[in-house]
Amino acid sequence: MPFFWTLQTQYLALHPVNLSQPVVIAVTASFVAGWALNHDANGQKSLARETAGRCTVWGRKAKVLEAKYQTADGKQHRTVLLCSGWWGIVRHANYVGSFLYTWAACAACGTDSLFPYVEAILVTATIIHRCFRDEARCKEKYGETWDEYCK
Repeated sequence: MPFFWTLQTQYLALHPVNLSQPVVIAVTASFVAGWALNHDANGQKSLARETAGRCTVWGRKAKVLEAKYQTADGKQHRTVLLCSGWWGIVRHANYVGSFLYTWAACAACGTDSLFPYVEAILVTATIIHRCFRDEARCKEKYGETWDEYCK
């Protein structure tokens, strides 16, 4: 992916774009919102796991489900699934953020060429694939706890 992260810069270096002030504001706001969502959602999940759910999210006690799972070596493990904050709104909040900031970066290049949008198209396909993959893996890993989490 690092190569694809430079496509917008490469494109703009060769094809400068003049965007209106409202478009620049919208693109910038979308990028910042997406980045902040991705970062904050991952931070919430990490904090909940590091503290076994004994933390606050958005100023309130975190809501978590305790989940057990077994690794390939037969060892039993415990973790928590965060059900509040961004994770109480959508299961893959970090993916929503990635989607948003990636498309915003591409939108800064205008609409004259598909080239700067290659990264966004690949990221979108990857996110869709990951959503299906993660749902299946988590269902297998956490069993009934995952079913409860998905409600």
